[in-house]
Amino acid sequence: MEMQKNIADTLYRVKLKRNLSLTEFAKELGISRSSLQEYIAGRGDLRLSTIEFLAQGLEMDPIELISGEDYLPDSSSRPSSIQMLAEHLQQFRATSTEVNILVQELIRLAENCPIRRGLHR
Repeated sequence: MEMQKNIADTLYRVKLKRNLSLTEFAKELGISRSSLQEYIAGRGDLRLSTIEFLAQGLEMDPIELISGEDYLPDSSSRPSSIQMLAEHLQQFRATSTEVNILVQELIRLAENCPIRRGLHR
């Protein structure tokens, strides 16, 4: 829930800063006015792809949008929560890519399986 609140607050602050109406801001982001209204209200379906799309439209890193703060790398040895979240997001992206590659390889192997070929003769 905190993530949705942060995103809602960030969207609202950007809208005010740019002095845009809800309709103008939605058009700028490439989404419907009703969807933007839901996001600003802290409701709506916020999947990773939606968050990335909104962040791209706002010209910010998804971590900035999720955290509600500016993402500035911490120079101390202890990583900030924002840095840790950024690392988890990178790991998630890498893992999902690896899973997709593995699935494609399994499909290829299944198509060439001698048992499967023997059943179809």
